[in-house]
Amino acid sequence: MTVNIQSKEVLARLLATENISVEHRNVGTASFDVKNRNLVLPLWDDMQNFTYDHLVGHEVGHALYTDADMWGSAIQKHGKNFKGFYNIVEDARIEKKIQRVYPGLKTSFVKSYKKMLADGFFGKSEDEINNFKLIDRINVYFKCGLSTPVDFAKDEKKWLDIISKIETQEEAEKVALELFKLAQEELEQEQQAQKELEEEMEDGSDDNDFDFDDDDMGDDDYSDTEDGNDSFEESDEEGETESVGRSVSESEDDSDKKEEITAQGISDNISAGSSTSLDPNAPIAITEEALENNIQQEYSQETDSNIVNMYLNLNAKYHEDIIWDYKKVLSCARSDTISAGTKMYKDFQRNNKKTINYLVKEFEMKKKAAEYKRATVSKTGVIDTLKMNNHKFSDDIFKKMTIVPNGKNHGLVMFIDWSGSMASQLSNTVDQLINLVSFCRQVQIPFQVYAFSDNDKGSKYDRESPDISQFKTGETLHGDNYHLLQFFDDKMSRREFQEMCALTLAVGKYWENRYRFDHRYGTYSVDYKLWLSGTPLNDAIISAHHLVAKFKKMKRLDIVNTVFLTDGEGFYTHYKNDNGARTYIGYGIDKLIIQNPVNKKQYRINSDTKRGYGGISSGAVTRNLIKSLREHTNSNVIGFHILPNRKPSAISALPKSLDYTQKERVFAEMKAHKFATITTNGYTKQFTVLGNDLQTSNGAIDVSETATTAQIRTAFKKANKGKKESRVMLSKFIDLVA
Repeated sequence: MTVNIQSKEVLARLLATENISVEHRNVGTASFDVKNRNLVLPLWDDMQNFTYDHLVGHEVGHALYTDADMWGSAIQKHGKNFKGFYNIVEDARIEKKIQRVYPGLKTSFVKSYKKMLADGFFGKSEDEINNFKLIDRINVYFKCGLSTPVDFAKDEKKWLDIISKIETQEEAEKVALELFKLAQEELEQEQQAQKELEEEMEDGSDDNDFDFDDDDMGDDDYSDTEDGNDSFEESDEEGETESVGRSVSESEDDSDKKEEITAQGISDNISAGSSTSLDPNAPIAITEEALENNIQQEYSQETDSNIVNMYLNLNAKYHEDIIWDYKKVLSCARSDTISAGTKMYKDFQRNNKKTINYLVKEFEMKKKAAEYKRATVSKTGVIDTLKMNNHKFSDDIFKKMTIVPNGKNHGLVMFIDWSGSMASQLSNTVDQLINLVSFCRQVQIPFQVYAFSDNDKGSKYDRESPDISQFKTGETLHGDNYHLLQFFDDKMSRREFQEMCALTLAVGKYWENRYRFDHRYGTYSVDYKLWLSGTPLNDAIISAHHLVAKFKKMKRLDIVNTVFLTDGEGFYTHYKNDNGARTYIGYGIDKLIIQNPVNKKQYRINSDTKRGYGGISSGAVTRNLIKSLREHTNSNVIGFHILPNRKPSAISALPKSLDYTQKERVFAEMKAHKFATITTNGYTKQFTVLGNDLQTSNGAIDVSETATTAQIRTAFKKANKGKKESRVMLSKFIDLVA
């Protein structure tokens, strides 16, 4: 029977009445991490729906009713052997409570345990169950009591009544400890009896000086087994000696596996208790071990071995450590760089200031128009004395009040590609950027601007690589050299803002000058820490989850517009694999589940078979990370994709999700309007722009000396329109926030 995995994930969240994390992994059995609220379900072959429902219901029971700290503290205090006893009693409690709330689960529990019992999952056949120790018969009784009879002595039945009435975890721990101590006493008595028998044998052997023949030893008293071990038969101590053999020898045989054993229901991730091996001299709940091991042997198959869950819950401190704030960036500025940049900024202001002011006024008009459109008029209930004379033929004699609802508070966070491939377009990009932040500063919209880079000259002397041990298996890892350069912040002083404008203009022109030297500003150099390098786009998107959410909360914003500007796809994303090592997502992975640990949403990616060799493409990871960012921060995520100017290269660089006809349409739209819009790439909106169209227009009027007044007017309108349209980022941002 085929199980709908995603429906079981939804079921788990509904039962838990909270948005828990649900993962499907190649594990032997289900488990729930009570502390981190994470339910792990196995990918089993031959799985029945009722078995899955049983697993989900059981683990959700732990999610609802088991306290992680109390659990870990108890195991830490009483030892790992106590864990099996504790789990048996706790399982009985939480299964009773979850079935009480969701009675429909009872059928699934009965069917599932009945099948496990019939298949020998508890270590013995149904006929042999009554040979179990008390704790193991209790385990079978509360899990399978409706399916099979379990025998108890008269004095043992009291425990059934006690456990069935347990409601709190404190009570479960207390009862489990009493059972554990009782089993400990019984085991010590058996071990003492065994010791006395061994000593008696040794004494008898000494008296005979090992000089006896076969006639002196009856078969009923002693026999030599095939494997050389001694055993007693048909003695008055028969039941006890069998128990001793099961408790001691079996635990010794399994000593190599102790660290791998996880009690069903609770993950070993919970606090302490998993740090030590089981003690062979302490009682063991054998059915707990048998159930776990048999489930793994029966069902644990490599059904979907390539699924990798990638987590986005990166350490907050790590995010902060990778940022160079604007003060630190300014400290990298050389005097010759600032000198040249200051000249550039004066030219920039001369060419752009009037246009920005015009757009500010346009923005204010659009905002007022939007407010007027939302305005409502209501009657106050107070009579307007000026209208009293109309009361005979009109009911409209009351004063009215116009209500203008407040607009939403917007903010801007921008991430710029600081890679080598951006060099030829970096100067134009910086012009667009300064237009945008100047506008935001003038209309008092909060903003932050970062450039993402993996320039090793800028990072390796500044911070150590993160300690991989602080991350969980499957969590994403930033590249060793990844960092963010903060160029702008709304809290900058006027001097700092102007100095940063000068610096970024100079750096942008520097890389442009490597191809086309501009003698107007003289020669200068750029600090190596600000050099261009690779494209860690996915790393930046992951960082944005933390940074944008923090920015939105700090500035008390309703909407944040998060902008990514890049000329291509980023590198492969790294993560911590099962071996505790760093590796990257790429070839050899058929399915990938990106899981956001905050909102618990999952984003599933299949292998890109169109490429001919399978694996997960970096672009697919990027698209889904963008979706996660949108839902994580509830923000508009806007993309600006800078394309090569030549048509063949531009067509090739467009998203693979578009067919050739669609790409032709996008290119034609770019040529006509200086940009095109794409909505299929994960972003709220993505604008594609040809590199040449990033250049801002100065609004020069091109007319002949003999031009008529009408021709001059037309040329003037065209020039002003060009000034506005050439500032594509600013224009689109205004449309969003107005």
